[in-house]
Amino acid sequence: MVRGRGAAQRGTLVPAGRTQVVVPDPQAAPGLTLWSPVPMSPGDVLPLVRPAMIGARVAPSELPTPSGTDGPPECAVTAQFEYDGAVTLRSSRGTDVPAVLTTLDWREYGPWAYRVRWHPPDGEDPDSALSAIARQRVAPTIARVTAALWRAAGGTVVDEGGFVVEPAELTRRAVPPR
Repeated sequence: MVRGRGAAQRGTLVPAGRTQVVVPDPQAAPGLTLWSPVPMSPGDVLPLVRPAMIGARVAPSELPTPSGTDGPPECAVTAQFEYDGAVTLRSSRGTDVPAVLTTLDWREYGPWAYRVRWHPPDGEDPDSALSAIARQRVAPTIARVTAALWRAAGGTVVDEGGFVVEPAELTRRAVPPR
């Protein structure tokens, strides 16, 4: 497979077998995950993300913490947006590393996953026109949160489609649409 770095900006990935072309979906969920070698506690994460996630609150993760793992406990940071739903950051030791990371040197990412996701307003169909507008409005917030985490902890950012997102692309995504 062509290395994932920068491929999302160019718009396609061509697998080694050349049997199909993979194209990122511009209407896909705007979620991003930072894979980092640096574990951060909820106390470290909250001040980093609060400028982008106004009113963010920390809650214990709903995910069970595996016994015997080193590092901080898993947690969730959530910010509610009146009309646009919520943005949640979940930090945990990752077990489901995306395939694109196997194309990189292991020192470019780590076992700690910081997943930043959008959740539509309660009762709203995620595929509706209103959700599409909300998704567009929260996408820059998701990019700013992920960029703040990346600057503090380093690592590699992967989008929902499994594409690596370079720092320059992350900066571009952080700018609200006009």
